[in-house]
Amino acid sequence: MTDLATILEVGGPLAALGGGAAYTRARHPGAYWSTVGLPVSTVRLLSSYGSVMEACGLTVAPSRLRVLAVKATTRREVRPVPPRRGSSGRPRRGCGSACGSPRDRNPPTWPPPPNGCGTPGASTPST
Repeated sequence: MTDLATILEVGGPLAALGGGAAYTRARHPGAYWSTVGLPVSTVRLLSSYGSVMEACGLTVAPSRLRVLAVKATTRREVRPVPPRRGSSGRPRRGCGSACGSPRDRNPPTWPPPPNGCGTPGASTPST
């Protein structure tokens, strides 16, 4: 009887979690990506990044502090390390004129031109 209780205590919440994930994936893909897909992708990237960089020959020389720490604590050789990953978000100040958005290049004119539709050179609609 205790085995059945253990199976129900563990299996019930796992089945509910799996069913909820399946429902969210089918009905709300954005929420599914935010709660399941993005964390899984991040873990996959972080777990394989170092080995991929080393296999492709994209490692860089370690910092002086790392060389000093390795030599002080162990007797093994100092190996090259994978390069650091930069942040993948927007800049701290936002994406304004530095990105060259069309609104910055062609600011809107106010009041709108009297020719009707607001674009230079357009003719007024005839009635």
